[in-house]
Amino acid sequence: MKKKIYLLIALIGLIFLAYGCNNSHHVHELETFDEVKPTCTTDGHQAYEKCKKCKYTTFKKIPALGHDLILTESKPCCFEDGYEKYKCLRCNYLETKVLPKVGDHTIECSRTTCPGKWHKVLHNCKYCGKGTTISLKNRYFISKLTDEQQQIFKKIYDSIMNFEESITFNTSKEIVTVDDFKNIYMWLIDYECPELMQINGEWNWNYVVLDGKQCITLLKPSYQMTKIQYQTALLEIGEILFNFKEKLMHKSDYEKELYVHDYIVESVVYDADSEFSNCPYGVFNKKAARCEGLCKSFMWCMWTLDIDCLCVVGNANGMHSWNIVKIDNVYSYVDLTWDNGLSTDLLTSHYYFNINDELLKKSHIVLDAYKKMGIPECTDLSNWYPQKSNEYITSTKEINDVITEGVKNMINNNKKAFALVFKNSNILNDFTSNYYTYLDNANISNNVKYKFKILTRSDLLMVTVTIES
Repeated sequence: MKKKIYLLIALIGLIFLAYGCNNSHHVHELETFDEVKPTCTTDGHQAYEKCKKCKYTTFKKIPALGHDLILTESKPCCFEDGYEKYKCLRCNYLETKVLPKVGDHTIECSRTTCPGKWHKVLHNCKYCGKGTTISLKNRYFISKLTDEQQQIFKKIYDSIMNFEESITFNTSKEIVTVDDFKNIYMWLIDYECPELMQINGEWNWNYVVLDGKQCITLLKPSYQMTKIQYQTALLEIGEILFNFKEKLMHKSDYEKELYVHDYIVESVVYDADSEFSNCPYGVFNKKAARCEGLCKSFMWCMWTLDIDCLCVVGNANGMHSWNIVKIDNVYSYVDLTWDNGLSTDLLTSHYYFNINDELLKKSHIVLDAYKKMGIPECTDLSNWYPQKSNEYITSTKEINDVITEGVKNMINNNKKAFALVFKNSNILNDFTSNYYTYLDNANISNNVKYKFKILTRSDLLMVTVTIES
């Protein structure tokens, strides 16, 4: 009896499957599904319905889209690998192919016979185009000269590199007025050619008067190095510069700039009367220099690290020189000399690290000759160290937070001092009236002694806080 019942049930099931939802009397029992969009690697589908009782469905697949790749590439050079990066615009997919570095620089001298290893410091690699200097025609101010002026400039440059005692000019073909030399060529030789360390910046000349103008016929540079001394100096400095390049190859341009700034400011004593104080040899070898030597050394380092940089001359409590540097497409001023003057054994100053026109004009005036040649506008403070490092206080509400952060960074970096820069005198006065309260709020232990140095002048409102255990 039971077997007959089971057979009957099975028969009814087969009949249902055979006719099921196709039966004109049957109504689908539908469930709905939302649309699922496809990704780069997985299929999607349209919104659809499906019967719970039968195979009926409106499902339609949407195929996977595949990656939408863009290529970013960096060519290998002699110091670091290059790469090809394929990044999808829709998802986080990233594929990187490493292009191995070439190896040592492959350098070829443009001269028929290269003078030797010392001269190669000035070359650029024929593969990657990089070296410690940039070509004369690509230097900021020299590039602004006319073709005729560039030819005259190169004649003077080559004569100095060959240690010629004098340079003659045929006034029927080459017109170099005394005014042009003093206002153009002399400044560019002295401040846009850091490698010309063999001269001391003193010049003598003979001239004739033509059409009311004093035209130079004979020009005499004054040398402070012999050929052998110069070649030795160039090799020593080249080694330092290439060490910088290798050491900093994986750093950002801002980090490279900061490293070089601190290296020079912390290792060099300002001494205007020291030997070679006007050039990089005084900075890197003698560890003593004046503003001219400091700014030319910084520029040479930036060129080595593939960062645009130039020297500017003007007045800042006397004749002075400083730099303009381009970091992340932002031009800023850098004055290593004035940061050197503000620094102590416990704290390296960064106040003049990437300032803008507004801050500069409070204490520095650019020479008219440079204004005529044209300098980049420096309007952005995004790379200014105090602001970037959270040392800049723009309102009294920020004092507690900035001090707390300063103490924290000081302790974490095992330092004994930090700096605070104030936007105006009102904020500074509030701090100086309540600084112990502010420091206590920063949770500094009561057994710590505080020492403050307040510096106020037309261009600067700064407090250095030194903690003595």
